[in-house]
Amino acid sequence: MAHIMVTDGGPHSPEKWAAMTAERIFPIDPGITGDRLRQAEQFQLAIAELLLPHHTAVQTNERTMLAHDIGHLLTPYAVEGYVAHIVKDIVDAANGTRWQAHFARDEVQDAIRLIIGGDLTTIQHIERLWHAGNHPEQVESQTYHQMWG
Repeated sequence: MAHIMVTDGGPHSPEKWAAMTAERIFPIDPGITGDRLRQAEQFQLAIAELLLPHHTAVQTNERTMLAHDIGHLLTPYAVEGYVAHIVKDIVDAANGTRWQAHFARDEVQDAIRLIIGGDLTTIQHIERLWHAGNHPEQVESQTYHQMWG
């Protein structure tokens, strides 16, 4: 399922990112109802809440690095250090739920790694685009926009 996030003048908040990532990691079937639906919604919210500090850290760290070194615009994205911790947090959160066995599966954890890695890389990319856009006179900003526009 495609997710499009819309903003009105700045990068998306970590809260919005956490909610969107949680929906992609644990989509809720529109056909479920009753107690199972309530449990699924609670679990999806729990995932979003555990993602929030990680998404906040990625966004904050990216902004800090860009503020101190414009050359950071042209460095490789670095999300690997976050991904392993986040996957562990999600698997731990699933323990004791009806989804514990699902999240214990290696292929599910691999899929989570891809989702999280992609979202965190996108957060870094958006921060870099905004920073470059606010510093158009910098050669690094011009190079970044030529690379990614």
